[in-house]
Amino acid sequence: MASNEGVGRELKPTKFDVNKFRRSEINQVSNETTPDQFGQSYNADYDRSKWGETAPAESRRAHSRSDVDLSPRSLHHTLGLKRSQASPGNHTHNGITSKRIIQGNTELFQLSSATSATLGVTFEDPYPNGVIPWVMSNIAIGSGTIARWGSRAIDITNTGFTLFVFRGDATDPAVTLSDVPVQWIATS
Repeated sequence: MASNEGVGRELKPTKFDVNKFRRSEINQVSNETTPDQFGQSYNADYDRSKWGETAPAESRRAHSRSDVDLSPRSLHHTLGLKRSQASPGNHTHNGITSKRIIQGNTELFQLSSATSATLGVTFEDPYPNGVIPWVMSNIAIGSGTIARWGSRAIDITNTGFTLFVFRGDATDPAVTLSDVPVQWIATS
């Protein structure tokens, strides 16, 4: 048979109805394959299910022993927020329709004749135990005496971190400023 034989012509679907055969005749089905309307081939040895059982009944029995939500590797999952559940297709990782993975805010610093300052930040939605998120920060203004200052997150845990702002050059003088906006974002 040439490799391109049958290409470009319409194949007629075949029907293999196991209910028409007696059990002894089923074992005599040949191993030959016949393509269906989509070009898929049925192989009697490979595709044979438990003969004598109807597909719906077999499916019901299999699903009654299902491993729903038992572990992340389960074959079946319900929708929800728990570790072994699946997320719905419209999830936004906001902590409501699925687990929150990203959060952030703007904190306002008060500096009084300072060269550095710290501020404790608690996450609105703590991360699971053992999960230490990545936290990035940024001073949200860039003019005046604060222009050469920097910020970073230190002492990060699953429940929060310390926001640290500091002068960029040791020769810069101490400053007194109010309401310096420092933005941060955390993600797991």
